[in-house]
Parts: sequence; structure tokens; C-alpha cells
Amino acid sequence: MTSSADPRGYYALLGLKPAASAEDIKTAFRKKAKLLHPDYNHEPSAGTRFLALTEAYHNLSNPTIRASYDSQQFHDDGAPIPAAAPAPEKPRQPEHQGFDVAPVVCSRCGSITAQPRYIIFWQVISYIFLTVRYPVQGVFCHKCADRVALIASLKSWLLGWWGFPWGPPYTLDALLRNLRGGDMPVDANAHLLRHQALAFFLDQQFAISRDLCEQALSFARGDAALREKLLEIINAMPGEAGTLHRLKNRWNPFSLATLLQFVPLVALFILAFAIILR
Repeated sequence: MTSSADPRGYYALLGLKPAASAEDIKTAFRKKAKLLHPDYNHEPSAGTRFLALTEAYHNLSNPTIRASYDSQQFHDDGAPIPAAAPAPEKPRQPEHQGFDVAPVVCSRCGSITAQPRYIIFWQVISYIFLTVRYPVQGVFCHKCADRVALIASLKSWLLGWWGFPWGPPYTLDALLRNLRGGDMPVDANAHLLRHQALAFFLDQQFAISRDLCEQALSFARGDAALREKLLEIINAMPGEAGTLHRLKNRWNPFSLATLLQFVPLVALFILAFAIILR
């Protein structure tokens, strides 16, 4: 079964929802692979189903490919941008059920966010001679992104260093990626922001829509077709849209969560410096 959030049915094949974690995907694949592997399952369709399951796992277990797959639901359907209707006399209440294009919600808290981002954070867990890197990814509002980054970094600090030999380098790499805001796939975020801009445009929230278009343009620098579609939204707005209140950038690289991630690093340097001075 497919849906806009699962266009090729990969999550459905694994029996998961699109918000599933990397651990959930691996566990589900192992369970279903045992049931469908042709060596154990002699049904005529077992081989074909096993290959489909393997394809789903291959795409969803790779963080970059999964980000591209998840973002397909936000790609343009080719419909023309309607001309902006006159603003109503009374301000509309923020009822988002009336959108012709459903706005994107945060995959953690479920709230509609004016500045969503598709982000991949990393956490590392070591088992002495085995070190595993897990991506924690999805569409986040800035508050949930801060929480997810902080939790992933704290888990890595506590559980990542102890593996040999890859624990220390993998952990350091994960911490540095999380500190700078995680990995934001360019294509996924460009289409995500374009979708959200169109949703706010259709709700006649033109100032937010314009800012989202400008944010999307920063991600879509190498995609001429997408840039044209974004400019199409901007050009369809009423003239006063450019003079309205602008969004405050919520993606501050020096948020409280980022500063908290620095605390163990600073403590580690102080400890190392103290040992050297002894």
C-alpha cells in the first residue's frame, strides 16, 4: 500500500510508519527477511517479495537515499500557481484543515512549523569491539531539532567512545555534525520548503510564504526548474507581500541546545589540560 508519505510502499513493506527510527528499520528487515528468504520460504512469491523487501531496506537504511525518498511527497505535482485572492476583511483563524496543499508537520511533535527542516543527526553506540552509527532523521521544527540533537549527542558521549578502534573517531564525527546543526540534504529541504511555501500561500499568509520561498531558493541554487517554480509563487503574491513582517530565523547555530552539547567537550579539554600540567 502506498501513500504520499510512502510513494513506493517501502515503509509498508517493512510494516513501519515513515517516522520509524534506523533501529526499527533494521529490526523489521531482519524479522521479515527470515520469513521471506527463499531458503526457508518455498512459496512461489517468496523470492519476489524478498527482493522487494531488500530494495526497501537498501533505500531506507541509507540516510541520504532515505531523505530523498521521504522528500518525494513534497515534490511539485505540476499544478499551476493560482493568482492570489484578495485578502479577506477579517483575518482568517489559523485553521489549516482548509489547505488545498496540506502543510508539513514536525515528525516529532506533530505541529505545523513555518520553518521546517529535513535533518539527519547522528548517534554512536559502541559494544567494545563493535561500533554502530545510527542516523536520527526526519522533518523537525527548531525546538524538536534542538532536543533530538542534544539527546543524540549525549548518547554518543556516554556510549560511543568505548568501541575499539572506531569508537573515538565515529563519536567525534557525530558530535561535530550535531554541533553544526546536523546534515541538511539540499534537495530534500528545497522541495520541503517549496511545499510549505505553497501551503502558506494558499492560506493567504503571504509574508511567511515569501520567506519560505527565499529559504528554499538558498537550497535550490543548482536546480533551475525548482527556482523557477519558487519565483512563480513569489510573483503570484500581492505587491505588499514584500513589505510585511518577516520571519525571525529560528535556526540559530548558537542555541541553548548547541551550547549544552559543548559542555562535555569543554570538560574533556579541561581534564586533558589538567593531566598534562601534572
